[in-house]
Amino acid sequence: MHPESVLTQPGKVIKVTLTVDTDKSNIAIYRSSETTGFSVWTKIEADIMGDMAHFKTQSGGVYVAKSHSHTVLIVALVLSLLVVVLVIVGGICYFRKNPNKWKKLKKSPKNLQDRI
Repeated sequence: MHPESVLTQPGKVIKVTLTVDTDKSNIAIYRSSETTGFSVWTKIEADIMGDMAHFKTQSGGVYVAKSHSHTVLIVALVLSLLVVVLVIVGGICYFRKNPNKWKKLKKSPKNLQDRI
């Protein structure tokens, strides 16, 4: 919306409606402006009903609807669990091939406690 400055009188707002993709979930509306170089995006409180997003504003700027997916979080958790499982399986295989190392490891904390 142009201009990016305040468009209304104090205490008044403009009602804006955007069409959004109904295939997406967790949709939020964000605003930015040229004054910040479009580097700062502010989340705007909006009501999403069906394929329409309704929100109120006092100023112009660039408004976008963005969906948030949890894919990154899921991938990070799966990879973390995979690393933990690989470390455990690798440790089990290593200590089965080298039982003396396991015995040394089991004794080492006791030796440290005796020294303290």
